[in-house]
Amino acid sequence: MIDPTYVRENLPAVREALRRRGINPDQALDALATLLSDRRRIIPEFEELKRQQNASGEEIGRAKRQGLDTTAIQEAGRARAQHIKTLQAQVDAVEAQLADALLTLPNLPHASVPEGRSAEDNVEVEVADDGARENRRLLGMRERVAVYGGELTTSRPDSGGWSVAARLPLEVAT
Repeated sequence: MIDPTYVRENLPAVREALRRRGINPDQALDALATLLSDRRRIIPEFEELKRQQNASGEEIGRAKRQGLDTTAIQEAGRARAQHIKTLQAQVDAVEAQLADALLTLPNLPHASVPEGRSAEDNVEVEVADDGARENRRLLGMRERVAVYGGELTTSRPDSGGWSVAARLPLEVAT
């Protein structure tokens, strides 16, 4: 999933990357921008109401110490609590829609990836050897080394052919 902060702060770059990927960025990003603006509109009101709710508890305490009637303050607090629940539901709905919208966006291609939509447009940049010889040299083995499903699998010759000697979790260094 693409980070919503990255999308918001780098909208032109995201728009261009999606366009290079062959996707109409306007449709996808307009819906995302609408959700982000809805969230930015609701959150401050929600936080202000929560702040007022916390302050009303202190106000009720002061009024009770002074012997005043707190019915009006408590009624306002109940109405505010109901409004807070409504806003919380709105925030949750917007955030769920935002997560869904971000999940539908594909990963952005690196800037070095050429624009293209067919196999002929793809340029081979580098061909890597399987690295088996180098892996054996590094591991000090006279065995075959292969990677299967994220595991480093080594095998060694025996009288009947090759047998699996070890399966180690593969850690990729970056």
